[in-house]
Amino acid sequence: AAGVWTVAGVQAIVRDVCPQCSATIDRSPRVCGDHDDADEFCEHCKHRFAVSVDVVCTNCPFTTKSPYPTHALGNVDLMSFMTGHGIDPFASDAFHLRSCTEELLSTDPLRARYTFTTDGDALTLTVDEDLDVVAVMKDQAGGSA
Repeated sequence: AAGVWTVAGVQAIVRDVCPQCSATIDRSPRVCGDHDDADEFCEHCKHRFAVSVDVVCTNCPFTTKSPYPTHALGNVDLMSFMTGHGIDPFASDAFHLRSCTEELLSTDPLRARYTFTTDGDALTLTVDEDLDVVAVMKDQAGGSA
């Protein structure tokens, strides 16, 4: 039950809705300036990914911080990629974090590339300083699409 509650909260957040009071939330990216994930997690930010997202409710005291790939779950291309491979985007198994690699292209302005892989196929999302997806690339096992 806790997993379902967590996923419901994430789905609210990726749609800019506070999971506590249903008000709108503000999101802002944070880049770890000294990021080093050689040992899986960075000792500075405690995340695997350099880009995290700070979330603040505009109405209640709710705040949270999570790695960008969690926020990508609101992207229709990623949801389609996951369901097309039989992966439930609403499951609490964190596929989106395990299958993802990050490439930080620029910090000012922010531009980062996230590649999700499964079954030899890949989906790459490029995001900007507003955390908007500005490019989508699909690479299927038989060639690019």
